[in-house]
Amino acid sequence: MKWQITPGQSLRHRHWGQDYVLYNDLSGATHLLDEPAMSLLLALREDAVDAAELDDPELAGVLAGLAGLHLLTALRC
Repeated sequence: MKWQITPGQSLRHRHWGQDYVLYNDLSGATHLLDEPAMSLLLALREDAVDAAELDDPELAGVLAGLAGLHLLTALRC
């Protein structure tokens, strides 16, 4: 499975300390994210994440959560 930023997301965000507020371009919702989740989104936007890294069981919850917010899309390879 390959993960990508959902098309149409610009990932407009602001941060305070280790908290990030992210605007969802598609739903109009605003989300509060922690630093690891935001870092993952930004890395995926740049295609800087190796697919093998995304198979890490510790990331499964983060990826599922971001997909549930319609920020990520899973593609079957």
